[in-house]
Amino acid sequence: MKITEALKSLENSWSRENILIKIQNGERSEKIVNDFFDKNKNEIETLTNFINPEDQVLLKEIEYLSNCEAKLIKKI
Repeated sequence: MKITEALKSLENSWSRENILIKIQNGERSEKIVNDFFDKNKNEIETLTNFINPEDQVLLKEIEYLSNCEAKLIKKI
């Protein structure tokens, strides 16, 4: 599987609207993430094979940014 195909498939599988519906229906975030990983193992494996050290740094920074945004939302 090509990286572009994997990215497109993952993007289609992680719809914010669908995730919000799951949350509104009472699904826990851990279950949502685990289900996503289970359903997209091949695409995730393809993606991880293309991640280089610079990308890992960027992903960590994005994770930190997301955590900051979540804390801000919680504080508001």
